[in-house]
Amino acid sequence: MKDLRQHLKDLEKTNEIWYSDEALDPRYEVTALWEEAKAKGKDVALYFNKVKGSEYPLVANVYGGRERLAKALGVPIEQAAQYYQDRQANPINPVFTQEAPAQEIVFEKNDVDLLQFPVITGHEADVAPYITSGLSIARDPVTGQRNVSFNRLQVVNKNTAYIHLGTGRHLTYFFKRAEELGQPLPVTFSLGTPPAFALGALGLGPVGLDETGIMGSLAGEPVRLVKAKTVDCVGLADAEIILEGEILPGIREEEGPFCEFTGYATGVRKREVVRFKGITCRRNPIYQALIAGSAEHCILGAIPREGQLLKTAKQIAPRLKAIHMTPAGCGRFTCYLALEKTTEAQPWNVGMSILGADVFTKNIVILDDDINIFNEEEVQWAIATRCQPARDYLIIPKAMGTDLDPSAEVEHVGSKVIIDATAKPNLKSYHIRASVPAEIRAKATLERFFKGI
Repeated sequence: MKDLRQHLKDLEKTNEIWYSDEALDPRYEVTALWEEAKAKGKDVALYFNKVKGSEYPLVANVYGGRERLAKALGVPIEQAAQYYQDRQANPINPVFTQEAPAQEIVFEKNDVDLLQFPVITGHEADVAPYITSGLSIARDPVTGQRNVSFNRLQVVNKNTAYIHLGTGRHLTYFFKRAEELGQPLPVTFSLGTPPAFALGALGLGPVGLDETGIMGSLAGEPVRLVKAKTVDCVGLADAEIILEGEILPGIREEEGPFCEFTGYATGVRKREVVRFKGITCRRNPIYQALIAGSAEHCILGAIPREGQLLKTAKQIAPRLKAIHMTPAGCGRFTCYLALEKTTEAQPWNVGMSILGADVFTKNIVILDDDINIFNEEEVQWAIATRCQPARDYLIIPKAMGTDLDPSAEVEHVGSKVIIDATAKPNLKSYHIRASVPAEIRAKATLERFFKGI
């Protein structure tokens, strides 16, 4: 079974992981080191054998950016969205096991201690240490349908955390149903997982979509589930750590601030409370931290979203070539689409279909299929040379947005924009693009004219 440890071995083969024996302070130092590596162009995972206050090692930036995630899936960058959509359409059902590496060690009752692990405080504005890489698993208390998702956890003490349950999220729906019944919602959080599991957990779809099927399809084999020891729920058998708890009904506490994927700290809000009843883990577990606002944080959410929106947009534009939720747009807010335009009004319909399908998206740029939408310079060139703002910008006020948009004046409400950056009336009749004949480009190479470069 593919797991975090196998992924780390794969990173070793390509020199994409650095190991350190220097004692790490879990307050801010992980983020500082990642930022320095990024500034030097080194998108590597960072593994720390020693962490102050914990006996366990810590690894961060495991998933990296789009290139590493696409490589983990075995596809080129530009094909990741289509591949994800295909895998989501062909799920592999999970299997149950009684022999789980994630349950080699069991902590219950007074031995439950979240702070035994090297939980990081990522940024100065963060109110407390946050568990950021946990994949939550819960079931609808009425239908029994399962859901997997990422949820941040503000660690309050050894057995309590505050959780951010976003509006419209399936876990939020499950909890509200449990709360209406006057019951706590059993939940587990599996920490330490390979890219296929993380990407699969972020699948978009209706309530009832079991993300474990997508995770298995991306991994190429069934996800192994194991029954939790202290709550009526399941965890990922091949994770490093499983936290077992309940989201308590009728209780809200102030959670935050926390620096989110936007690069800004969220405000303080009343959030739900999780009480932990058990912890299981491997012998010598590896604690995985996901650095909020990093490339892995943004791109993890981008690829599943691209897969779902690709399907939506192709219903309007069957000749859609590619879709890109940009890193600079936090992997959520800004979307580029390249297509072969068949009618002059088609870009508007494509843009509106995207906005209707995803509340996070607020900036959409529609481009011709001669533009590489993964190259920011080409996109900006097309906007600069194929657009007239009065004609080609459509602003939509008072649309549904997300509570994590720091620019919104009213929570869950914001404006949207569609930019038609396609050539008018079409690419074939537009101005001729500067180019060099292909046969000249093939023979006039730098290696031919400048030896030894």
